Amino acid sequence: MIAMHPNAGGAVTSQVDYGPYHDVTTLLDVWAPPSVAIDVRRNGGVDKAVEVQYESAQYRSKSSALFKPGKTVVDYGEIKKR
Repeated sequence: MIAMHPNAGGAVTSQVDYGPYHDVTTLLDVWAPPSVAIDVRRNGGVDKAVEVQYESAQYRSKSSALFKPGKTVVDYGEIKKR
């Protein structure tokens, strides 16, 4: 999953292990440019989402991914001017 926005964004690498009843999502890596701060809100788990928030002096953005049997959601987020 990659969330790229001007001045506020980065890349999130996650791994999903699919099982017959549950999926396990693991946060592998987070990258952002030098001027952007990273806040890992949720790092995954069994049927849990990965959620990362990026902030710079001017902008804030958020991206999340949830992998669950019957309910998979990947949200590249929104960007807000501070």
